[in-house]
Amino acid sequence: MTTTFSEQFKKIRRHQDLSQEEIANKLFISRETISQWENDEATPNLSQLVQLSRLFDVSLDELVLNDSSHHRHNEHPTNFWQFAESYWWLIFPIGGFLSWFIPHIIEVIKQ
Repeated sequence: MTTTFSEQFKKIRRHQDLSQEEIANKLFISRETISQWENDEATPNLSQLVQLSRLFDVSLDELVLNDSSHHRHNEHPTNFWQFAESYWWLIFPIGGFLSWFIPHIIEVIKQ
């Protein structure tokens, strides 16, 4: 069964213990508009959806589609190869530092 925006919106609002009035005040709209969204009589525009996702601290996918796969994807730890792919450029500053540092350590040890 597919969750509609109105059901998802109401579920998130209640989960975060926010009243229709509180959301309306934060978005500078009427409480009646919030009620219409929850009763599937109207839908918010794109700007309002973005404000709602920020207010609820959820992705737009989760708010509109009830799809929280984005959050689940980020919970998995990064393996070495994913890390190396993202931070390969660190080889150059680390290599430069080591090429300067190792000769100095060897010189100190010889003394």
